[in-house]
Amino acid sequence: MLKLDNIILPLPHKSITSKINMKKSLIALSVAGLFLVSACGPSAEEKAAEAKRVQDSIDAANAAAAAAAKATQDSIALVQEQMAAAEKAKQDSIAALEEAAKNKKGGKPAPKKVVEAPKKEEPKKAPGSLKDKIGAESQNQSGTQADPNKPQKLKDKLK
Repeated sequence: MLKLDNIILPLPHKSITSKINMKKSLIALSVAGLFLVSACGPSAEEKAAEAKRVQDSIDAANAAAAAAAKATQDSIALVQEQMAAAEKAKQDSIAALEEAAKNKKGGKPAPKKVVEAPKKEEPKKAPGSLKDKIGAESQNQSGTQADPNKPQKLKDKLK
């Protein structure tokens, strides 16, 4: 029988050529990795499209700002026109008062007429209404003498 415990297998030794082959393969892998990383970025067409999109956004923002500035100027001009019209109306009123004062030649200004609101009239009640009958009963009970021919109770009044 053979004893395997006594057999020693020789280990392969690393040679210089294996180190050179390892360096070449690492260099090749790193160059390939650089190509892969650069290929993952945007292409020239994508970069141009992005630049165009950014420029379009800038142009749209500038157009909106110009429209807002024009609207503000229009609003300011409108307010100035309204203020000028109000000032003109004020000056016209002053001139009309001065003209009226000259025409009166020192007289007192005419008194203003006061218009009174029409008074509301209460609706007239029908002579034989239930409220009149009840009111008459309360007057009778309050101390005035009742007519002997008139009924004394509400039932009698309604009949």
